Amino acid sequence: MRSRYTAYATGHAEHLYRTAHSENETVKGVDRARFLQETLSYCRALNFSGLTVHESFPPDAAGGVYRVRFTAAYTVGGQAHAFTELSDFMQVDGRWLYRSGAAQE
Repeated sequence: MRSRYTAYATGHAEHLYRTAHSENETVKGVDRARFLQETLSYCRALNFSGLTVHESFPPDAAGGVYRVRFTAAYTVGGQAHAFTELSDFMQVDGRWLYRSGAAQE
């Protein structure tokens, strides 16, 4: 989770691609080059300024989904913003991959 935040903050789109689960909507059926280009543009448009991990939940027994609730702070055009998300990660071949996320209030 933290490595993905760092990748967004530093524009490391390749890491974000490698750590996305094949079921993730941002990579499923999307050309790798397109993903990298669009993600890099997104990273450059935002200035990420902080990450707060609120809680994490151990993998569930049924599907092995590990959940993390976090808030990411960023600025765009000098305006401060933040979003909170509950993210789902799954372990594949010993690596935790980002499957999906849902906005939280």
